[in-house]
Amino acid sequence: MKYELTYIVIPNLAEEDLSKLIAEINNLIVNNGGEIKEQKALIKRKLAYPIKKNKNGDYITIEFLIEPEKIDNINKGIKLEKNILRHLIIILSEKIQKVKKIRKNIQAESVIAETPKSKPAKKQTIKEKVKLEELDKKLEELLQ
Repeated sequence: MKYELTYIVIPNLAEEDLSKLIAEINNLIVNNGGEIKEQKALIKRKLAYPIKKNKNGDYITIEFLIEPEKIDNINKGIKLEKNILRHLIIILSEKIQKVKKIRKNIQAESVIAETPKSKPAKKQTIKEKVKLEELDKKLEELLQ
């Protein structure tokens, strides 16, 4: 099955240590029979509330394939890492993957739509409302 792991690393971790930690998590997945499909870039963000006296954190997301029985081993391995504040593993169903693709397409379209044009602002807002309505319809169809 396809899973997504997102984990938050303490912000004051040295570059070298961060690279080692990411490699350890990747090795944990691979050593349990998993196959990493995609790793998203490191994102530094302010936390909604302090976790272990940290107000900021580095978010890392990995998409991978693995047998469902092996997820417990990965959870246990991640819990042993003292530099990881929180983590979450979710199943990426086909519906969720389709929704992600639709969102990426809509974001790409909105970037194109934001280029300066000589049209009045009112017409642009009407088009945006239509796009949102279309998006809602597509999402409802996928989730049913």
